[in-house]
This record gives sequence, structure tokens and C-alpha cells, in this order.
Amino acid sequence: MPRIIINNRKYIRVPFTLPVSVLLVDKDANLMWQTVYQGFTRDINDGGLCVDIVNFDDKLAEKVLNEGYSFLLNVDLPNSSSTLSIPSQPKWIDKSQTNLMQKYKIGVFFTAPAEKDTRNLVKYAASLNRRPRQIFLIGILFAAVCLLSFVNDVRLKFINVKLNKELFIINDEKKRINLELLKLEKLKSELEQNLNVANQEIINLSSLTQKSAKAIVQSGLDNIREMKEINSNGPATSGASLSIDHKAYETKLKEIDKNRNLIKKKLIELVQEQEILVKKQDELESSSENLADKKVALMYNWIKNNQSPLTGLVCSYKGDSELENIAFTYDQALCILNFIEKKDLGNAKRLIDFFVFKARKSAGVFLNAYHVNNGGVMEWTVHVGPNAWLAMAILKYIEATEDRTYLKDVYNIANFIISLQDRDGGIKGGTDVNWYSTEHNLDAYALFRMMFTLTNNPKFKLAYQKVLDWLINDIYIKDEFRFKRGKNDGLIATDTASFGIPAIGAKMMYQKNIDPEKMIEFMEKKTKVEVNFTNNEGEQYNIKGFDYTNPDRLGRKGVVSSEWTAQMVTTYQVMADYFKSRDKQKYKYYKDKANFYMKELEKMLISAECEKFDSLGLPYATGASAETGHGWVTPRSPYAVSIAGTAYTLLAKYKINPFCLNQEKEKHYL
Repeated sequence: MPRIIINNRKYIRVPFTLPVSVLLVDKDANLMWQTVYQGFTRDINDGGLCVDIVNFDDKLAEKVLNEGYSFLLNVDLPNSSSTLSIPSQPKWIDKSQTNLMQKYKIGVFFTAPAEKDTRNLVKYAASLNRRPRQIFLIGILFAAVCLLSFVNDVRLKFINVKLNKELFIINDEKKRINLELLKLEKLKSELEQNLNVANQEIINLSSLTQKSAKAIVQSGLDNIREMKEINSNGPATSGASLSIDHKAYETKLKEIDKNRNLIKKKLIELVQEQEILVKKQDELESSSENLADKKVALMYNWIKNNQSPLTGLVCSYKGDSELENIAFTYDQALCILNFIEKKDLGNAKRLIDFFVFKARKSAGVFLNAYHVNNGGVMEWTVHVGPNAWLAMAILKYIEATEDRTYLKDVYNIANFIISLQDRDGGIKGGTDVNWYSTEHNLDAYALFRMMFTLTNNPKFKLAYQKVLDWLINDIYIKDEFRFKRGKNDGLIATDTASFGIPAIGAKMMYQKNIDPEKMIEFMEKKTKVEVNFTNNEGEQYNIKGFDYTNPDRLGRKGVVSSEWTAQMVTTYQVMADYFKSRDKQKYKYYKDKANFYMKELEKMLISAECEKFDSLGLPYATGASAETGHGWVTPRSPYAVSIAGTAYTLLAKYKINPFCLNQEKEKHYL
């Protein structure tokens, strides 16, 4: 048969062969042969395709071209349960010979290009043709993202190292200046003491000089009187002796006065030097605060930039694959509080809206954890604490915006918690548990008090009074000055103090014969630890902070919890506020404590994984996979950035007490 030249039409070359079954039909679509010819194609365009068939012959090929036969092509697509049936007309045939068989390449054009199956085949071919380029582009994009992430990580590490070095230089300089000031103060004290001695000597000598002068005058008068009476041989020797003593006193007086003037001059110089150092100290303090503010901004960036655009939730951990997609309800409450403080009310509302309009509920309230991107439930448990925290955060939003739209949702949570309160005032931990947690009851106490402050509803006043009575009668251990961890549970938990004092308030505690100072002393003795910590830049620090419990009880070394240490910072701030107008010395003591532990927390800052630049965060603890003593362990990765640690540290930095509304409204309690 004559060879027909192949059409130069451009085909889409798909990356793999597609099986094609060919049936011969006449122009009326009647089947001409029962034989099914098996072929395949890789070349397709919007007008036709090129099919390769092996079991064809020359006579049949000639008939197909000369007698107007048509093809019905059945094409099977991968991963598809249906076969595409496509009518077509042969346009050209090309035959090639191999050692074993003849191969026919047949070009066909589609006779019904508008039909669905034909369109689907063309679309599929086009998508396959684009896929390598898409994969290539995705690969390039992925490589670029990885490179960008690497550059960003290096950049963040450099920023953090630089900030840390600047802070350390400033702190070292502040220490040097403080030592200089102490030396100056000591020298100043010595000089003032010497000056006082000199002044006293001058007073004494002046008195002696005056007495001596009077004695000399009196002696001269006596001598004259004697000369007149007995006509003696000269002046009396006693007068000469007094004259000599008087001159000695005057000489000594001048010498002491000269030394006194030198001391005064030195004191003036010391005061001037002291003023210079104090000014330098103030400048360093300002620089230190500016650097600390930069770190605070980078920490807030991490929270803000990790808010999911799909749900509004913020991932609770970054850097631990097991916890990567979890958004714990408690952590979301902390994020809402941070958004409110930064006047980022839109992001706060997005987060609240997830819970109000999208979140799956149980018993009418919220579960402990959700998936950060799709909002699915990640922990099918309802506990009082997370719900109370979410409600308190929403109340803070209502206070900040004066928008009471969500108040009914807070009512719902508060009423649910009241339903779990027993006749003694204690509140069970959740719907399907029988344990009572001190922490959860402290959360509920604060929520009820805040609700009463906002709504003046007596139901909530009664509820928080009953909780407080339960805490005092059943939970407080008087001889140890602390709360038990829960009902019939005397174990030590740091947060019974770090939540207890800010939630109840120092004023109310003193009124109820609970000593918050002794409570703090107990926790400092039992749960304060000192550890060595190496951050993800390889820098080593010695850090003082607070563990979750007494580490000796667990038989492990201490770990510093960033979150619970930040809670203790808030506790010290609450105590400082209480003593501000009552005891200046104690006010300074607790203020200094808060500042000290805040600086310790800054040592834990690490560069945080984030899609955007410039983010820092805090790990959950200084130790990985550490038993907390309360039913969970710290993340497997020591560098998994924690929302709880980062967000609570920011609240402490802002000096926010999350357990109360505007302090003016609740100062009666605190």
C-alpha cells in the first residue's frame, strides 16, 4: 500500500501510554467487524490523536482509507471506573516494520469534538502535559521555600544571638556600674563619717579655744592685779602656758578645718561621679528595655503569624511532629488575651468566632483541643479549666470592645460549670470525671467573680463564694501555707500558688487568714530550680525558674517551665501591686523578684519556625520528655516552641493579671 505522509499537526505528548480499543464502524456508526483492535496512544490534541496498532494488516488499512470506515475509540484512563467512547475518522496511516511484527501508526480526527468524553480526554491529556512542568515548578517553589526558611532561620538565629549579646553586654555594664556605685556609696559613707568626726573635733576645739581665750584674758587680769599688789618679778607663768595652749588649739583647728574642706571637695566630686554613673545606669536600663521590647515584638509576631487563615486558631506547638496540628483551647484563650492587649481585636474576634460558630461541642461546651487548620476535634474531653479560661478571655474582649454579642456564650459556659458544683462548693473537673482540681476551681472562682462584676447577677456571687469556702475549708493546708492539688490530693503543684494568688488576690487572702507571702515562700523552697539550658543556637545559659512540682518527688532533675515561671512572675507582680501603697520595702522586694524571673525567661528565647520573618518563642520547658507529675510530659523536642509559654510570658511582660477585669472594678477583691 502507498505510504501516506504523517500530518504535521502538533500533538500533546503525554508522559505515559493510554490503552485504546478500536472498533470499525461505517458512516452510519454500524459495527463492521466484531474484531477489537488493541492499541495505545501518547499523542493527543484537541482535534484528534495518533494511535499505534499492532494487529492490523495492509488490506484492512487500505479499506479504512478508501471506503470511508470510521473508528470508535474506547480509551481507559488511569484511576477511572468508566471508559471514554470517542467517534473518530482515520486521516492517515503509517506502517513500520520490525523484526517480529508490523506496526501501524494511525492518525485520526475527532468527529464529535464537543461530546463530553472527547472533551474529557483532551482535558486529561492537557493536564498530564502540564504535570511535569507543575511538578518542576512545585519543586523549584519547594526548594525556594526551603532556602527561604533556611535563610530565615539563620537570620532569626543571628537576630537572637545579636540581641542576647547586646543584652549581656548591657547587663555586664550595669553590674560594673552597680559595683562602682556601691564602692562610691561606701567611700561616700566613710567620707561623711570622717566629715562628721572633723566637724565634731572643730566644735570641740572651738569650745576649747574659746575657753582658752577667756582663760588667757582672765589670767592677764589676775597677773596685773598681783603685780599691783605685790610688785612681783614678772608675768605669771600660768598665763604664758595658757597662751601656748591657745595657739596650739588654733593651729589644730586650722588643720582640721583644712581637712574638712578637702573632705567636702572630695564629697562633691563623688556626688558628681555618682550622678554620672546613675545617668549611665538609666541609659543602660533604657537600652535594655528597648532590646527587651524588640524581643517582645518578635514573640508576638510568632503568635500572630501562626494563626491559621482557615480557622483563626493558633497552633499550640511548633517543632514537635506529634503536637504540630493541635490547638489546645486553653492556649487559644491566652492568644485572645494577647490580641486584646495589642489592640489586635480583629484576630481576637476571628478566634472567638471559631468557638462560637464552628467548633464541635460536647455537653454544650468546648472540648480540650481542635485541629488548627480544619477545626476537627483532637481531644474528645471536656474539662472545666479550658472552658473557664476561654470564657474569661471572652469577658476581657467584651470589656475592651463594649460588644456584648458573646455574653450569652459566656453565660452558657458559666452555667455549665455551676452545674458541676457540689453542695460543699467544689467543682468537678469535667463531665465524665469524679476528681476535683484546685487549678480548675481557681479558674471557675475568677470566672464567676468577673461575671458578677460585669452582670451583677447574684447567682455568680453565690457561686464564687461557695468555691472560695471550699478552697479554704477543704483544700488549704494551714501549717504548710499552701493549697493541695485537689480534693483528697495533697501533692504539690506550683500553679496552685501561681493561679491562687492572682485569682483570689492578696487582699482577700489576708481577709480569709491565708498568707500569700508564706505560700510563695513554700513554692520557692519546693519548686524553684536552677538548670543549665542550651538553646537552638548552641548558646548555654544558667536559668533559675519554677518546676511543675517538687522534682525530688519524681526522681528527676529540675526543669524550668516557661509557662509556670511566667505565672509566678504575675504572682510577684500581684504582690507588688498590693504592697505599693502599704509597704515600700515589700513592694520593691516583689517587684525585683518579678523583674528577675522575667530576665531569666528571656534566656530561654529561641528562634521560632514561622512562615514570616522575625519571630521568637519560648519552649515549653528546659527539658524534653520530662514528667510533669500531673499526668503529662513535656514535648519530645527541647526546641518545640510553645504557645502557653510564649503567650503567658507576654502577659507577664505586659503586667496583665488574666484572672480579673479592669483592676479598678475589682480592686475590692484584689
